[in-house]
Amino acid sequence: MELQSGNSIVMTKHYMFIAKALTEHTVEVYVSRAEEGFRQFNRARMPNNMHITDHFTVMDTSES
Repeated sequence: MELQSGNSIVMTKHYMFIAKALTEHTVEVYVSRAEEGFRQFNRARMPNNMHITDHFTVMDTSES
């Protein structure tokens, strides 16, 4: 999937995370991997109760 826009980008050595605001209260998060050259983006699965906050933190705790 090619993303046309993003509102916030976080990049680590192995991953790129992009948050895209759809509305004032709706955000989608996409992730791409370095192994794919950061060319393929997949929508991240977020908790069902994410709507109770307008802030979140993405933490990369993997080791490759």
